[in-house]
Amino acid sequence: QIADLSATQIATLTADQALALQPVQAGMFKSFAAFTTSGVDAIANLDPKFVAAIPAAKFAAFTNNQLGELTGDQVALLSSAQIATLTADKVDNGLGADIAYLSKSALAGLSKSNIGNFTLTDLSGDGQFAALTPAQIALLSTAQIAAISADNAVTMTPAAVAAITATQAPKLTTAAIASLDPKTISSLSNKAIVALTTVSDAQIQAFTPEQAVNLTSSQLKAMTSSQIGAIESEDFLALTPAAIK
Repeated sequence: QIADLSATQIATLTADQALALQPVQAGMFKSFAAFTTSGVDAIANLDPKFVAAIPAAKFAAFTNNQLGELTGDQVALLSSAQIATLTADKVDNGLGADIAYLSKSALAGLSKSNIGNFTLTDLSGDGQFAALTPAQIALLSTAQIAAISADNAVTMTPAAVAAITATQAPKLTTAAIASLDPKTISSLSNKAIVALTTVSDAQIQAFTPEQAVNLTSSQLKAMTSSQIGAIESEDFLALTPAAIK
């Protein structure tokens, strides 16, 4: 019966009728295009579990306006499969700041096709940035890399730091660099290390003595003379004998 509803009938659903829909009925709708984003706010009144049950292929057709009508509770139950169907524009301008409600598992749906446009500061939910995989870190835009905060940086694992590319590295702020766990410094690729000079030696100077002690001989050999010269004296003293051989 639900499959037989016309677009006109669906568009006239009341808030109470929308709320009454059950998750098992989500797959019965041919399309959700007729769900309005005004008037009775049928979308906002859908049970979060119903929204979570919408097949990914049909969720992909949600417009930016419809995505914008989703509540935080609804967004929190979206799956990685549903997120994976969204374009970069829909993630950025549809979900927008509500990306903060995505679960850590749903974040896995962000990929090369949709990860590079959203504002990184919107990823403010507890543990969300830390939930990004190394592969996802490598796909972040330079603008997103520049927005990595000290609080974000301190959560990065060695694998995540290793994923930072030579293109991204120059955009790291000095605050982010100084906040990296000292144990992750040795994971920076040689190309990323060398790329730090393309912006300012202030990036090299941002290393702390606790971080400098973890620089490897390979990283030091890769540095340019200007980079070596920019290492602060207390950091230089922290270098291990093995690193400066």
